[in-house]
Amino acid sequence: MNVSQEEVIKRFRGSVDGWNILVRNATTKISLQGLTISGPQAGRDFTGVDFFRARIEAADFSNCILHYSSFGGATLVGSNFSSADLFESRFRATTIENCSFAYAKLISAKMISAKSSSTDFSGANFRASDLSGASFSNCNLNGANLRGANLTKVRGLTTESINFCIGDGTTTLPTEISPPKKLGFLL
Repeated sequence: MNVSQEEVIKRFRGSVDGWNILVRNATTKISLQGLTISGPQAGRDFTGVDFFRARIEAADFSNCILHYSSFGGATLVGSNFSSADLFESRFRATTIENCSFAYAKLISAKMISAKSSSTDFSGANFRASDLSGASFSNCNLNGANLRGANLTKVRGLTTESINFCIGDGTTTLPTEISPPKKLGFLL
């Protein structure tokens, strides 16, 4: 189903069911580029949606499905992505401030050059994700799964900040960080 951008916006602002039908039947990528998005989004399926340069502020995406979504150049402020499923989503050059990704599934996500500050990633699953060049300033990573994650050139991490993360021999840490000697981080 090919739809106009006007129809996409109309469905986005309409019912959850109408939006989910659009996403599931789309034959082309759905774009919410440049929009300002806020408020509850519960129950919506955002699989493959392009949020390029969108401003997501005080929005609640908790428990939403966002597989293969793209947040390139987007700004996420004060938003909740707790327990959201962001499998293979892309956050290239995304700004993330005061958000919650607690227990989010970020498996195989790409957060290359993303800038996160004061954000809760506790319990998040970054398994096999590429976080190279990202920054994490004052972020909570307690209990985060970093197995197989690439943290090359990540800024803002210390041995202490990943002390309670889960990693293994496939986790690539920045050269200036020593692997924690805590149980669960097995390098």
